[in-house]
Amino acid sequence: ALFPAHIHLVGQQCFFDGAHQSALEEPLTPKYPVLRPKGDHKKSASVRHITRTPFKDADLEEFKRRLLEERERKIKLQNSMSADALSRPDEENVEEDGTNSANRADMLNRAEETRKSLLAIDDALRAIENKTYGICSVCKCAITRERLRAAPFAIRCVKCKEEWERQVKASKRSMNL
Repeated sequence: ALFPAHIHLVGQQCFFDGAHQSALEEPLTPKYPVLRPKGDHKKSASVRHITRTPFKDADLEEFKRRLLEERERKIKLQNSMSADALSRPDEENVEEDGTNSANRADMLNRAEETRKSLLAIDDALRAIENKTYGICSVCKCAITRERLRAAPFAIRCVKCKEEWERQVKASKRSMNL
């Protein structure tokens, strides 16, 4: 099975240990425009483009175990943050409404970031099941084992990730952010 048994799809709601989110919510979308590297490393003769995972089944099982552990941790964190953000301890003290409201908004933003990382983990788990895990989404080369150990839901190799970050910085500068 792709996902642990404590996740249930009921109607159009997906329940995670008591919390829920709409199954029709938008998929993970990038915070910034999707930028592709401009380098010619894609055309290099020494670059090997792949369509199947470069890892053995035992390696994939280890990555899957780590991803499921991280997923479980993030679900608990998201549920906790959402519950805390939606509680109203400020009803007794109206003078603190503004501060508490800002704190709730911040906590809900962090819960949303956690939800997005859960979607990335789910994508990585699907890639493991489809035997496409560890393939860079930009240049179609193998992502190194070391990179995936550090960031198991990485979708770009180091070279493409660095180029993407440079382009995002340049894009932010041009938009005066």
